[in-house]
Formats: sequence, C-alpha cells, structure tokens
Amino acid sequence: MPEQPADRPDDTPEPQGPEPQGPATQSPAPVNPEPAPPAAAEAGTKAERKANKKASKPATKEAKGKAKAAAAPAPESQAETTAETTATTPIMAAAPAKRPARKRGRRRGPPPAQQRPRPTSAAKRPRLLAAALVLPYLMLSLTWAFSNPPGAAPDEQHHLVKAIGSGSFQIGRAGPPVEAGAPANVETRNASITRIYQIPERLLSGEVYRCFAFKIDVTADCLPDQPPGSGDAKIDYDTPIGAYPPFLYTPLGWAALSADNPEDAFVSGRIVVAVLSALLLFLGVTHAVRWLGRGSMLAFVPALTPMAIYATGILSVSGIEIAASVAVAAVVMVALRRPESVHERGTHLTLLVAGVALVLGRQLGVVALGLMLIVLLIAAGRTHIVQLLRERRPTFLLTTAAIGLATILVVWWELTYDKPSNTGTALNKDALLLFVENSYNYLVSSIGLFGWLDTRLPGPAIGAWLTLWVVVVTSALVLGRRRDVAIVAIGLASIWVLAFAIYASVFYTVSANIQGRQFLGFTAFLVILAGGVVVERLPSLGKAAVARVHLGVGLVAAGVQVFALYYNARRYAVGIPGPVWFVPEAQWVPPLGYELWMGVAGGAGLLLVAVVFFSRPRALVVGPTSPDASPTEAPADERVVHHVER
Repeated sequence: MPEQPADRPDDTPEPQGPEPQGPATQSPAPVNPEPAPPAAAEAGTKAERKANKKASKPATKEAKGKAKAAAAPAPESQAETTAETTATTPIMAAAPAKRPARKRGRRRGPPPAQQRPRPTSAAKRPRLLAAALVLPYLMLSLTWAFSNPPGAAPDEQHHLVKAIGSGSFQIGRAGPPVEAGAPANVETRNASITRIYQIPERLLSGEVYRCFAFKIDVTADCLPDQPPGSGDAKIDYDTPIGAYPPFLYTPLGWAALSADNPEDAFVSGRIVVAVLSALLLFLGVTHAVRWLGRGSMLAFVPALTPMAIYATGILSVSGIEIAASVAVAAVVMVALRRPESVHERGTHLTLLVAGVALVLGRQLGVVALGLMLIVLLIAAGRTHIVQLLRERRPTFLLTTAAIGLATILVVWWELTYDKPSNTGTALNKDALLLFVENSYNYLVSSIGLFGWLDTRLPGPAIGAWLTLWVVVVTSALVLGRRRDVAIVAIGLASIWVLAFAIYASVFYTVSANIQGRQFLGFTAFLVILAGGVVVERLPSLGKAAVARVHLGVGLVAAGVQVFALYYNARRYAVGIPGPVWFVPEAQWVPPLGYELWMGVAGGAGLLLVAVVFFSRPRALVVGPTSPDASPTEAPADERVVHHVER
C-alpha cells in the first residue's frame, strides 16, 4: 500500500494498530533503486505537506486517468526518463479510494445469503426437542378426551350441534326473534344468538347429556344407556353457540359425523381438538427452540395450565384458540431476543398458521392477534420492520394476505350473524366493583375449574400454580431490560382492562360472569413473554441453580396436571364426597377403564418432569448484549451469559 500522507483527510479510516516500522511499500511501477533525497522522503515544511495533500486529490476524470497511467508499468524506452523523474520529484501519496456512490431506490428481492438471518447453531434437532415437550401434553389431552364423560364441559352438547352443522356446511337459520320487553338475562341473550341446524337423528344428544351439571354429588352414571335417537333422518336442533364463527368447527364436525352415536361423536371431536392443539403447540415450541435453544422450552410450561390442557380435550374451539395464542407468543418471544428472526421464512409460516387459527377461532381472536402483533412490531423494531416491508418476501406477503383474509371472514360473519341483545357500555362503575370482587375467581378459572364450572381444584393445587405465575412475572419485572419490563407491565394492565371492558359490556348486563378460560390465550401470551425473560437471565445464577429451577417447575407443573385429571375423574366416578381411591367403586367407567387412563396420565407427568429437567442448557455459552447480534458474533468485551446450549 502507498504511504499515507501526514495530514489524512477527515474521511480516511483510522489506521488499525501501530504504524509499521521500516521503509514504506512503494508502487508496483519500476523506479530507480537509488534512495530519494531527504526533501522527498520527509515533507519537512507545512507548505510541502499541503501541496502533497492537494496533489493527492485529482479533481477531474482526466486527472484520475493520468494518475492511473502514471501508476502503470513504463516501457523500456521510458525507463530512464521515469527514473530521473522519480529521483528529482517528491514522492506523492496515492489518492485515497473514494466510497462507491450509493444507489438510491428500494432493493428488490431477499438479501444476499450471507446476510440472511440464521437460527442459533445451539438448537440441535429442534423438532425432536419440541416433540418431546408436546408429547406429554398430547397424552394429557387425550386422557381428558376419553376419561371425561360426554357432555361434561360447559355447553358441550351445543358445541356438538354447531360442529355437526358446520361440518355439513350449514350456516343455519336464525331462531325465533326476541320479544320486545324481554327481561335482560342469560336466556334472552342466548335466544338472540341462537341458530337452528339440521343434524342426523342418531347424533342427537339433548339435555340428557347434562344430567350432572352443577351437581357435584351426581356421577356420570345418570347418562342414558341408549342414545335418544337413531337413524340418519335429519332433525332441527337449536343451539346458542350458533353465532360463533363456524370455520374451526368444520373439522370437528367431520369427525363427529363419522360416529354412530353421541358418545362416539363427542370423543371423535375431542380427539381432533387435541391433535390440532398439539400441532400448534409443536409449531410454536419448534420455532422457539430453533432460535433460542432448548432452554426456551421452560417458558411454555407455566403458561399451559391444567385448564388450558383441559380445553384441548373437550369438544370446543377454546383449546385450539389457546394453542394458537401460545404459538404466536413463541414468535413474539423470539423476536424480543432475536429481532432478525422476523425476516426468516419459518417465522412467517409459523405466524401464518397460528395467526389464522387464532383469528378464525372466536370473536375475540381478531382482537387478541391485533394486540399480539403490536407487541411483535415493538419487539422487532423500526429498522427490521422497514427492511421487511422493502424485501417483500413471498412468505411474508402470503402471511399478511392469509391473516387479512381470515380477519375479513370473521368480521363479515360477526356483522351478519352475531347480534346479541342487551349489550351495554364498558364504562360502568357498578360493573367495576363486581369485577374487582371476582378477580380472584377469574384467576382460579384460568387454572382449574372443570365440568359445568362446578368442579374446582382444591386450594393447594390452585395456590401452587398461582405461585408459579407470580414468581415468573415478578422475576421478569425485576430482571428484565426496560423494554421487557414495559411490555410485561403494560400487558398485565391491558389484559385487566380488556377483561373488564368485555365483562361490563357483554356479561354484566345479563347478570353473568366471565370465565378465565375465555382470556387464557391472553394470559398464556403474557406468561410466555415473562418466561422468556427469566430463561434468558437464569444461567447467570449458575448451573446448579438452573437445574433446581427446571426440576422444581417440572415437578409442580406435572403434579398439578396429573392431580387435576384424577380429581375430575373422581368427581364423575363417585362424586366429590366419594372415597379418595375411587377406581374399585366407580359408578361410571370411561372406555378402556380408569386404570389405563390414570396410567397414561401418570406416564405423561413423569415424561413432562424429565423433559423439563433435561431441557436445561448443559453448557452455557456466551451471548450478545445487543438484541440484534447473534450469540457467536458478540464482541469479546461486551459479553454476558446467554441461555442457549451448545
């Protein structure tokens, strides 16, 4: 390289390291080997330095061409002339290379391969790790599906009618209009949203499948021995679930229509719910493990309460909605830690499937996804969002179009068919007082309130899970960065405000209460974000502390999940006042017997403990302080313990 002038231009980069000692490297052009005069070797005066500096900046293309020609090797006939000129002329420093002109306009297409975001190399076999976590939850869901009696969930017989109608592509017809001056109660509200479907007579369930509702001492032995109807003749049946969006009910209806009686129809629909929910959970956990490592699996465990798993084992779309919220939460959690992930195709596809499922689930799906996407935009940051919009990747455009279409479909359905009566305003002081008084019950119903809201988990089980939530959220608020703390705190406030607004405008006006499972998607989203903060900070406590935390969370989660199944089975086998070990005296027995399903539940609990414990990072590596840097690119002087595992 040519020797730099003493006065470098301001735009010349700072030299890296000490100046090299010894003679400067000359231009490749042949020169006279005689040493240069002292005046040429040392620009002794200020005037000479300025002259050299000025001469080193050719102002025109002609001057640049001359400089390039002068640097070219001289022919033999000119060698002597060149040597003489070199001996008598001060050596000029070569002109510094100018930066190439920046092209204006938007860059089309994806970035070069070396600039594309890559998941952390610590996430080995992410699909296998995700499957290991989802498997025990699927086993628990299937245990709920088989061991819970038919109709032993809120309005499950009405959900069955809705599924059968949707599975046969019926919109249904509106029920009788509500009379003017009808009292503002639940019956009037249900009448205003009732739709009538035609179902096969052999699948008629009727009110006989709720004979144990609100009666904790009545077992499932009250269910009929023979179904109420038979044959394939179509009969009209009304359901207050008719105004719900029909889109996710369709696959449930296909499964139910394949059954020969109501009991098999309930179980068939439940199995579809369990499988679809497990697939959504698998999608979200896989995404988190690919980007954040196996340790991120811990963040999902506190969010998946017994009530959430119960919802994935009943004939309703609630479980699918909750699982979709968990998958979207995984995308947002990753974006908070690795914002470059928003450019990756896997992120787009995960958000496409989970986002569409969440929107198509229920009326609140659009609101839920909208709030979650706002957090995603904050997590990714303006730079990544603008770049993502400019790239116009096909998967991103497809995701945007699919979620937009799903939103249009749900809004159209709501405006056309869902017109509930006796709605009110969210600004109601009396409603606020009742809402605050019942706040604890809402938390309880998010953890364990089964059956027809008549089978509540005992206090110690509820307290154990509440403690888990409090520890996770509080730790995130204490240990998190400012943005993490702000998101968790605002999320808590937003869930509370939204729950109150819906309670005051929809439920309070008809003297009804909201249920925690109706907002469990929001709650799971927030708990997962808080869990992501804890997982990131946890390794700083040391390997022993990490192992204890993973083991403790696994034991609490698995213990409460298995106990919830046992407690619900006992309630329908012998009633709440019945014996503790109920199997020998069970008055109602599920298909294949209680011994099998309690064994499956116990095996799922042991597997869950093992997976959570062995998901801890085994070898903590160094990660970046900047959320935009990858773990392997952190500067040596700006490193903190990262939560991924090599």
